[in-house]
Amino acid sequence: MPASPSDILADFLTTLGVRPEAVPKDLPGRSALFRTITADKRLLLLLDNARDDAQVQPLLPGSPDCAVLVTSRTMLSSVPSVLHLALDVFSKDEAISLLDSVIGPARRAAQNDQAELLVEACGRLPLAVRIAAAQLVSAPHRPIGDLVRRLADDRVGITALRTRTVAIEQVFELGYLLLEPPLATAFRKLSWVEPDIGLASAAAVLGLPDDQAERLAESLVDQALLESTAPGRYRFHDLVRAFARRTSLRRGPAERAAARQRLLTLLLGRARTAFALAVPGDPVAEVFGGALPARPVFKDLPHARRWARTDTPAAIALAAAVATDAKANANAPTAPTPDTAEATETAELRSAIDLLIALSPLGLGAFGGRAEEAARLLIAAAVERGDRAAEGRSRFLLGTVLLARARLDEAGDQARRAARACQEAGDRAVHRQALNDLGLIAQAEGRHEEAIAAFDESAALARRLGHRSGEVASTANAALSRIRSGHAAEAAATCRRLLAEPADNPTATADAGMTAYVHYVLGLAYQVLDRLDDAAAQLRSCIDRAGPAGDLDRESAARSRLADVLRLLGRVDEAVQHAERALALATKGGRQRERALAHLVLANAMTARGDHAAARQHEEQAHLLLGPQSAPESAVATLLPTAPTEPAATARPVTPPEA
Repeated sequence: MPASPSDILADFLTTLGVRPEAVPKDLPGRSALFRTITADKRLLLLLDNARDDAQVQPLLPGSPDCAVLVTSRTMLSSVPSVLHLALDVFSKDEAISLLDSVIGPARRAAQNDQAELLVEACGRLPLAVRIAAAQLVSAPHRPIGDLVRRLADDRVGITALRTRTVAIEQVFELGYLLLEPPLATAFRKLSWVEPDIGLASAAAVLGLPDDQAERLAESLVDQALLESTAPGRYRFHDLVRAFARRTSLRRGPAERAAARQRLLTLLLGRARTAFALAVPGDPVAEVFGGALPARPVFKDLPHARRWARTDTPAAIALAAAVATDAKANANAPTAPTPDTAEATETAELRSAIDLLIALSPLGLGAFGGRAEEAARLLIAAAVERGDRAAEGRSRFLLGTVLLARARLDEAGDQARRAARACQEAGDRAVHRQALNDLGLIAQAEGRHEEAIAAFDESAALARRLGHRSGEVASTANAALSRIRSGHAAEAAATCRRLLAEPADNPTATADAGMTAYVHYVLGLAYQVLDRLDDAAAQLRSCIDRAGPAGDLDRESAARSRLADVLRLLGRVDEAVQHAERALALATKGGRQRERALAHLVLANAMTARGDHAAARQHEEQAHLLLGPQSAPESAVATLLPTAPTEPAATARPVTPPEA
């Protein structure tokens, strides 16, 4: 229990020479006597780990010549002060310096990589680093990596940070035990959302309206148990989250299961809505099961894309957690799982897969490494449970992530396995997309006839399913392969037909994203046909649609192409402006291929301007970004995240491939 201000004042007064029997019995009397005694003194008081304002106020001396230094987990807003300083965790260098001071710089330097991993595993929290260092001192021959592995082990984790006299868990326990019951419950439940927590997610997990959830979250911020990273967004320190989760699990698994299910329901519902905005014309309810939320969630596609950029990390983490538990439960040597529990686990696994697929058109590719890891976990769980339908979708998901990362051989293997599994499971919507993926891979590898065949099959299946956006995308992808195989006039005719169909057919749904892509491909066809003014017009039409939709990748690629066309038309200054804008968009969107294309086009434009030094710099940047393999330029239909990207540079120094 925190010390009472009355007891603290009694200690202060006797230390200052007051006889014990002369110490007043009540708090106001003790505080008044303390101020009187200190009125003519110069003192520095250190009040460590103060609980709140009420504990501190009676302890303040009565002289302006006295100073008080207070440390507290909470913000002491009503205590008069000269300076409030929020202390963050250590920087990496500060944490390493503390480690050096305890175990010695020589030992640390000999195992520097593991030492850096150790301070990160401690979250660079000073006390945690100090405890870890003390453990290493007590075992001078113990490899640092051994402690790193113990901290990474979910079964050990935070409990490994203890010595005979102090444990990091005990320190967190002190703050937790002071929380009122509703706040303690919120602390535990919110820990199941990672890496950060949006207000809508907090409200869903807590089962409360947004305003009530926000009040609880802000109270946890005041208690220094939660960090506020931006208005309406929160984050736990890693060690605090680990403590909160252990505390939750000590109450049984129900709290975690309920929090996860509420979060999954919220994110999947929002992802479905965002998907419908990104690819209108596809029957989302059929693809993902269930109906869309009754109330509008996003006002438009840019709003949906902004949400996806902030909440996709939480969706990936949730999907990975669901997969890990689903696989573990399938392997658990326990009594048979009741049918209802088995059905719930199967539904949860499939929903987690659908969540990431639904996010695919909204920038999932920007989270490549984490998305790949989650997809592999989902595949492992589906295979372990013998769920062929879930396996097909999760392999498709992994294939799309690998395709966006230009790992074509692996992507092709996953797309073929996804196609077989989906065909066996009767999942025609994802089977169709897997065929499209196989076309993209063949196209990137220059096997254009094979690509056209796959795209045509995919488009035909989309037509039978009524997937308008998928049909348009696969048809436009086939047109791009025709451009590359020397049939630009045929490709241009196909694109003109696709653009005319919404006007000619009232039942055809206009998809701004796919329409922008068709304009893009038509612009490429016109450029190859040397109809440069027409090419520029089509690329501007693409930009006019991609920009307002918030599609950074597509707008970047179109501006790069437009810059190259303008250079060929002799409008070099305009070309430079569009290429620079393309580079800025590509950098913001996080797509390496678009950045490389923008650098290539800028190199050409700078050469045309006569600035050869700048041209060489951009060329070097492009070649640094370009890998040995190429991601396809094609639009990814319906379920696929990536926007058009340029293939890798060929032996021609800086000439974009279709120019």
